[in-house]
Amino acid sequence: MKRNVRSVPAWIALGAMVLFSLANALTLGGALCGSFGCQAIQNPALWWVGAAYALVLGTAALWRPRFVPWLVSAGLWVEAGLALTQVVLGIYCTACLTYGALLLFYAFSNPYSGRRHRLAFAWVAGGTGATAAVFFLLILSACACSETPYSTLDPKSDEISLVFEPACTHCHSLLDLLQQMDPQRRVKLCPEAWSLRSVWKLVRDHCTTCYRWSDRIRCFMGTAAVVRANNRFCVENGYRQVPLLVVRGRIISGEAIKPALLSALQPPASDLFDGSWISLPGSGGACTINACD
Repeated sequence: MKRNVRSVPAWIALGAMVLFSLANALTLGGALCGSFGCQAIQNPALWWVGAAYALVLGTAALWRPRFVPWLVSAGLWVEAGLALTQVVLGIYCTACLTYGALLLFYAFSNPYSGRRHRLAFAWVAGGTGATAAVFFLLILSACACSETPYSTLDPKSDEISLVFEPACTHCHSLLDLLQQMDPQRRVKLCPEAWSLRSVWKLVRDHCTTCYRWSDRIRCFMGTAAVVRANNRFCVENGYRQVPLLVVRGRIISGEAIKPALLSALQPPASDLFDGSWISLPGSGGACTINACD
C-alpha cells in the first residue's frame, strides 16, 4: 500500500511531462514560453522527444521497473547538458528548466529507485549546479584573448559596432566586406551566439594561437563572456535578428546597414572602397534564431 501511495506523485509528474511536452511540440515550442531564451534553446523536435521519453518512462514503470533508474539517469544527464548550455550562453528557457524540474521531481518520487540510485541522482543535480556556478563565475571574470577582435556592445560609444551571429550568412557578407576594407581599428565586432556550436566557431576561427587545452578553455571562456554580454543587451532591448549596425547610438538593421556603414567609414576609409560590395548577394537580409530570410 505504501508503494502505491508513493507512486501517485511520480505518475502525476510523468503526466505533466507528457502534456507539457506535447503542448510545446504542437505549438512549435511557443505555448508555455515565448521569450527570446525559449526561442533560442527550444526546438519542436526536442519536445516530441521529451514527450516520448516520458511515455517510455511510464511504460518501463509498468512493465520493466528495474530499467526506470537507468532511464532517469540518462534523462538527468541530458537535462544537465541543456542547463549548462543556457548558463554559457546567458540565454535561459523557462520551459526547458520546468521540464527538468519535473524530471528531477520524478527521479526522487518514483518507487523504483533505491537509496543508491537517489544518491546518484543527487550527485548529478548537485554536480550540475556546482558546475553551472563555476562556469558562471569564470565567465564573469574572464577576459577575451588578446588576439580576438570581439567586443561587448556599447551603444553609447562613438565607435562603429557590428552585431553578428557566426551562423548567419548575411552577417558573413558584411564581415567579408570589412575584411576587404581592412577597417578593423574602426569597427568593433560584437558577436551574439545562439548555440554552443556558434561559440566554438568563434573560438576556432580567431583563437588561432591557442594550442594547449588550457589556452583554448581560457579563450572559450573569454569568448563566452563577450557573447553573454551581447546576448543580454539584445534580449533586454528586444533585438531578435542580426546583423545590426550601431553608429553613435543609432541601431540600424536590414538594407539600411550598407549605406550607413559606407557613410560611417568615410573618411578616411573611403580610399579603400571600390564600390563592388554594394551588390554582395544576401548582404541586406537578416537572420533570426530559426532561419535566414
